[in-house]
Parts: sequence; C-alpha cells; structure tokens
Amino acid sequence: MNESHVVLHSGTEHSRIVPLTAEHFTIDPTALDVDLCRLAAVMIEYAEVEVELGAEVERREAALQRWDADQDLAIRSTPGESGARVTETRIQSMVRVHPDRATLVERLVESKRNHNLMRWVMRAMQGKKDCLIALTYREKALIQSERY
Repeated sequence: MNESHVVLHSGTEHSRIVPLTAEHFTIDPTALDVDLCRLAAVMIEYAEVEVELGAEVERREAALQRWDADQDLAIRSTPGESGARVTETRIQSMVRVHPDRATLVERLVESKRNHNLMRWVMRAMQGKKDCLIALTYREKALIQSERY
C-alpha cells in the first residue's frame, strides 16, 4: 500500500498533513496482541481527524453559503446599468459563475474528499479490530487444542 494522507486545514492558513500509515491497516499474525493493543490509540487518533474534517466541511459549506448570500445581495443592491430586468435566474447564474466561488467550491470538494477518506479509514480500522479479535480467539482455540 502506498502511503496516503489527508490534509486538515482546521480553519487556519496552515494545513496539517495526516499520514495514513500502511502498518495501521495490516495485521502481523505473529503479534496479534501488540496489534490489538495499539489499535485503540490509532483509532482514537484517526477519529479525532475525522471529526475535525467534518467540522472543516461544515465551515467551508457555511463560508460558501455566506459568500453566495453576499454576492446575491451585492447584485440586487446594484441597479442594472443596461436597464435589463434582473431575474432570479440571472442573479443565480451571476453568483454561480463567479471565479471566487469556484475557488470556494474546490476547497469544499477537497475537504469532503478528505472527510470521506477518513470515514473509510475508520471502517477499515473497525474491520481490522474484528479480524484481530477473531484471530485471537482462533489462536486461543489452537493453543487449547494442542494442550489436550
């Protein structure tokens, strides 16, 4: 697995790159106990990132809505210079094609991508936990069967 990452912006200019380390997603059959003990810490770390990314998505959605509302208001408050009637459809079109809006939408899409990836990471961690528990029970059963 190539090392992947998500980028967390946290509402600041500075971004934080959160690596998704390959060893967090693999199981070492010779160290099931170690993997199982470390898993909770990794899951908490990734869960915190997922929550922060969810908040980032919400902040960026709100920023986009505020920007849309501000542009809508600016267009409505400026009288039409050509005398052409300004319709709701025309106002919406003028807001949607603005280059600044495209930048906000791109940032929102990036945040949604990172958030979705972290949701899948958490599902993978849950799957790893289930596998580790099953393997641990299997190993215990094998040890007990060898005793008798």
